[in-house]
Amino acid sequence: MYEAVMANWEGYEDLLRQVLDLPQHYGNNDGYADAVIKWCMDIYTAAVCRGSSVRGRCRPGLFKTSSNVFAGERAWATPDGRKAGESLSD
Repeated sequence: MYEAVMANWEGYEDLLRQVLDLPQHYGNNDGYADAVIKWCMDIYTAAVCRGSSVRGRCRPGLFKTSSNVFAGERAWATPDGRKAGESLSD
């Protein structure tokens, strides 16, 4: 998986197809995938809220929907089958 992602899925089309055919993907109104991301965000939030800086207490942040396009343009390929430069899931 790591090698495929680092290669932007080039030469790993069979693995890419397997990943894209998986039934659960965040951003598709899938209850299971949404529950997993909620679990991840709960852990992230708890960890960030424990921190502080010279500006005060740290707070987690999520970004508006259009940020996924901008962020995706600068992101590497990801293990869910997204190629480098493609929009992240909104």
